[in-house]
Amino acid sequence: MVSPTCSIIIPTYNRCRTLLTSLETVVPAAEGLAEIIVADNASQDGTAEAVASKYPQVRLIRLDQNVGCAARNIAAEAAVAPYLVMLDDDSVIDRSGLQAIPAAFERSSQLAAIGCLVLRQSPPGQTPIHEPGGLPGVFVGCGAAIRRHELLASGGYPEGYGYYGEEYDLCCRLWQRGRSVVWFDDIRVYHRRVGQGRDFDNMLRLLTRNNIRLWDCYAPEARRRSLIEQTIERCGRIARTEDAIIGYERGLAEGRRVVSQSVGRRRPMSDRQFRAMFGMDQAGQILSQSARQLGVKRVGLYSRGKGAEQVLECLDEVGLEVPVVIDESGAGQQWQGRPVVGAAEAGRGRPEALVVGSLSPGAVRDLAAEARGQFPYLPVIECVKLAEVGAAEPVAAAV
Repeated sequence: MVSPTCSIIIPTYNRCRTLLTSLETVVPAAEGLAEIIVADNASQDGTAEAVASKYPQVRLIRLDQNVGCAARNIAAEAAVAPYLVMLDDDSVIDRSGLQAIPAAFERSSQLAAIGCLVLRQSPPGQTPIHEPGGLPGVFVGCGAAIRRHELLASGGYPEGYGYYGEEYDLCCRLWQRGRSVVWFDDIRVYHRRVGQGRDFDNMLRLLTRNNIRLWDCYAPEARRRSLIEQTIERCGRIARTEDAIIGYERGLAEGRRVVSQSVGRRRPMSDRQFRAMFGMDQAGQILSQSARQLGVKRVGLYSRGKGAEQVLECLDEVGLEVPVVIDESGAGQQWQGRPVVGAAEAGRGRPEALVVGSLSPGAVRDLAAEARGQFPYLPVIECVKLAEVGAAEPVAAAV
């Protein structure tokens, strides 16, 4: 292959069959466009041998220990292409997505990383749902593209995270370097989300610990305490839903220990960088414009997803009243000074429209569809708008 434009990087650990299934799609999609690098985290199930035997065209890096997400850094050092495509061993990208990545990067020299729209693979006939993670300025780990030189200059993926939250840490540093991260609607990745190797208690332990660590390090000083409290509250809700309280409590204890030892290690973002990463300025513009067009002054917040607190902040800034938060899982409680109600009681606050309570690009779409199905008589406002490779609008600049 002549000078590939992209290097596809896939870390893996003890999921041989899962990886081989993904390579069945990725290898033909990459032919003539991209090299593929598999970083094997010292698997003991024959992964390296199987890849070497079945896919000799794949570059295989055999690590002598499991270094988690940091395996991506080792593969990035070895990569030859200017753009790195980050996949998991159970996610795939098609040929059109690979072809679009160079054109997307060419739209702005400040664009350091691309968030791909990640869809969960579903049976034929079923509408696929989106991967719920990320923010407008933070990509999802199983579907992203990064300029190689920006990844290396920023220090790469953090060591010590294992998994969960590592992409947030990296994106904080990219924004601090004056670069931007933008999601593209027309660059898509498909995620099977294989259950093998997923321990919900361990997931909640890492999710809680790593997010506390993240905001203790990077949150603007005025937001640090509230972001850590929001993390603890949100992870607690997830733990109760997934029956992973033991893991959550371990992660909480580990996270608090990190905070107690973090003196002198903070690298706070500016508030402008934080707002850009969360997409708050765009959200405020969408809310203000929607309120004028619809003639509404009172809205209900639909669901409490990632960034819901920041959506509320934007609603306060544009002067929209939020009398109720609609979330079945917390009905009867108070949250952020508002009553939480189920769908049957949503009329209590007499909302004139609904605003999706999330800033995760994929989750916003699924929650908006859900809200429109439950409340067909109310307008539904989404606070996130994705870029498109072929669109005329400029890509958001860094701050």
